[in-house]
Amino acid sequence: MFSWTIPCHKRLPQLLQSLPGLVAAANADPPVEIVIVDYGDQPALEPELLPILANLSPENRALTVFYRGRPYYHAGHARNLSIRASTGDYVIISSTEITPAVGYFRHLREQLAAANAKWLACDSRYVGVLVIDRLELIAAGGYDERFEFYGGDDKDLRERLRRRRLPEGYYCGEDWLTMTRTYNADKVRNYRLPLTKTAMMMAGSAIFKENREQGVLVANEGLDWGKLS
Repeated sequence: MFSWTIPCHKRLPQLLQSLPGLVAAANADPPVEIVIVDYGDQPALEPELLPILANLSPENRALTVFYRGRPYYHAGHARNLSIRASTGDYVIISSTEITPAVGYFRHLREQLAAANAKWLACDSRYVGVLVIDRLELIAAGGYDERFEFYGGDDKDLRERLRRRRLPEGYYCGEDWLTMTRTYNADKVRNYRLPLTKTAMMMAGSAIFKENREQGVLVANEGLDWGKLS
């Protein structure tokens, strides 16, 4: 089973737009688990989402994780909450803006089998939409939770998986995914600090370079990462 994971903090309109297509793709090629993280200071998502999720076929499932431990968004922690909550064989890292086409999940199964892979990288447009063996992802420490802001976290994870020498495959996201346009101002809104996208990218780059130089194989080592408390 695939676990399609979606952290959401003040992006309900985008999620409402992408979710029907996700449900259709899951119903075409079950089983798929949809994991939504309702993160930070916002009205509960479930009442808005349940009418759409009710269309999931019985072979699929959906769950919502609530986190109200901080009012703002923390990228690494939100993604790790979704990873910890997932139960599928493979975790798909996604976001509120992304919708898979019908046939997407079947294609992933084919690509994983063809490459005998533990994870699939993606093209540059959808570079962060990785498909990763859940147990291997947990063993690698998930996302480095020092990545608090926008940018750099997916690049760090990719390099760490490669340092761990996990068998890798590939799929072309442009053939199977669509994305609602998000302006830079929206991408950097609702974090702890009102930084520009450039400043956020620079902060992430510093963490990425440090992990590369140190050859980090496990993120968050010694920490209780991806927890609700």
